This record gives sequence, C-alpha cells and structure tokens, in this order.
Amino acid sequence: MTIKQLADELGVSKHKVKYQLGKLSSSCVEKDGDIIRIKPSGIAALRNMLLDNSPNKSSETRNTLCGFCAHLLGEIEVLRGELDTKNRQIETLSKALDSAQQTAAHAQALHAGTIQHLPDKKQGFWAKLLRRN
Repeated sequence: MTIKQLADELGVSKHKVKYQLGKLSSSCVEKDGDIIRIKPSGIAALRNMLLDNSPNKSSETRNTLCGFCAHLLGEIEVLRGELDTKNRQIETLSKALDSAQQTAAHAQALHAGTIQHLPDKKQGFWAKLLRRN
C-alpha cells in the first residue's frame, strides 16, 4: 500500500502519514523506484499511530509493535512454505497410492484368470481311461 492510499483510507494528509512513517523502522517500508510501499506490519502500526493520537505512546512501543508484526508475518511465510511442502507430499503419496491400487487390480485380474483355467470337476477313472472330458 502506498502513502497516498493509506492517507485516503484513514482520511488524513499524505504529509501526516509520511511524517509518522519516519518514526517507524525501515523494515516496515520498501522502495519500488520512486514509490514507497508500506508493508502490512507498517500499515498496522501507522493505523494505530494515526487513529490513536494519545501522547502516552512512545516511539519505542511503536517500533516494538512494528517488529512484532514483522515477526508474525515472517512466521506466516514459514508456515505457508511448510503447507506447500505438505501439499506436495500429499500429492506424491496420492499418486503412489493410485499406482499401488492399479497394481493390486492387475494382480487380482491375473489371479482370476488363473482360476478360470483350472478344471472344474475331477475326471473319473473310466473317463481318464477313455480320454473323455
């Protein structure tokens, strides 16, 4: 989110947002050429600063809040990465299960074919002797 977008959303001037942004650590912003983009952790901190203008909050508290938000965002990224890994593992295991089921079906069909070729009844002594089926 840019400074202008945040200022419009909060109903304050761009100058006020930029001034408060200067109080935050540099980890809350990123520059994209001439455009300054505010990271989600910085947006949360700026909202708190601009919507709650009480003089009791120190800049140290704000920086701690920004750092905590950045830490949480990092944790979220780690968890998303782990979730992607687990999804790939599930996909691989599903393919292996499908392959095993196909192999079992082929083995069962082969076994059924073997059973069909066995004679159904025993031939008696005279039938063997006279070679009757």
